[in-house]
Amino acid sequence: QERTEERMNRLADAQERTEEQIKQLVVAQQRTEGEIHELFVAQKELTWTMKDVQKQLGGLAMSVGHGLEAYAMERIPRILAESCGFVAESSVPETIYADDRGNEIDIVCRGTIAGRPVAVLCEVKTNITSHEVHEFMGVVERVRPHLAREEHIAPADIHPLFFGYRASPDTRRLIASRDAWLA
Repeated sequence: QERTEERMNRLADAQERTEEQIKQLVVAQQRTEGEIHELFVAQKELTWTMKDVQKQLGGLAMSVGHGLEAYAMERIPRILAESCGFVAESSVPETIYADDRGNEIDIVCRGTIAGRPVAVLCEVKTNITSHEVHEFMGVVERVRPHLAREEHIAPADIHPLFFGYRASPDTRRLIASRDAWLA
């Protein structure tokens, strides 16, 4: 009987320790759940903040791009006049329709060189990449026949020009290899 009572007392003590450990685990779990909730809230705020930053950067990039295009619209005819005797008639952004789709050209400069009608199709980028060169040259090849027919310009007198702040040496070589101009 005494041994049984002793065992019962030890079991009761073990049960109390177990109950205390369970209470500690419940408190730790509640603390963990609170911290997880705080992390969840912080992550939602960070996600919102990142979306806002992306939106602002997109707006800034668009603003810089439009500013560069406006500068290029004024500057390109002067550069062409100095480098090849270009006499400008117009310099505007334009959508040229060819192959049943609109092709946006940042700037189309129309004029003459030595009395011959020419058109210069300009792609304006802050940083000109090889990918953009390939893409724009595809646009030029699509619109060149249409523009030549519509405006009675020899296809060889429709010139692609890239205008930007920078282009890597590889990109510069690619532009030259495609008989395009770079400013």
